[in-house]
Amino acid sequence: MSLELSPEHIQKIAAGILPASCEMLHNGPCIVHWLKNFMLGFKFGMKFYFPLHFMPLILRYKQVLKKPLETLRTALKGCVRSTMVLAVMVLIGKMTVCGYVRTVGTMDSKLMVLSAALINVSAFIETPARISEMAMYVLPRFFDAIWKFLKRRGLVVNLPYGQVILFCMAMAAIMYSHNREPDNIKPMYRKVCDKFFGEN
Repeated sequence: MSLELSPEHIQKIAAGILPASCEMLHNGPCIVHWLKNFMLGFKFGMKFYFPLHFMPLILRYKQVLKKPLETLRTALKGCVRSTMVLAVMVLIGKMTVCGYVRTVGTMDSKLMVLSAALINVSAFIETPARISEMAMYVLPRFFDAIWKFLKRRGLVVNLPYGQVILFCMAMAAIMYSHNREPDNIKPMYRKVCDKFFGEN
């Protein structure tokens, strides 16, 4: 049974000041905890990735009508693969935390670095093209985290309308690629751009 801990106690455990144990983190055996979270991760991932893989078929309705089974099979395969990435990511993260706590007896910054490094393995379940997309999706979050980290330490100042500037830069890159280098944009996204901005 997991222990009832106060917020202050949890904060000290997370900082590595107090010792930690699996009993503090979850109920029951570790393997049950891992499998439960794997299933929850898969369920959440399916809710997220199902629309992401099947909604684009609306734009490819001609292909669906021409080869319905093959098109749906490809979409389902992509959906399951993407969902597995998220579920395995959760599984590796949970296993790393339990393994580290059982070995070292504390939770500290080394655990966060180790977990972050190991969960990247799950990305290789995806196709190379999808891995590139994932990297482009994560990159802005990385820069945002770095900015907040620097801001907390007073190393940077708040930039008025900074998000507007970033949005303009992102749109400039998209429009440049759409007009000058359309091959850099995936065919499906290019069709969406064509519908909004007109064909080249």
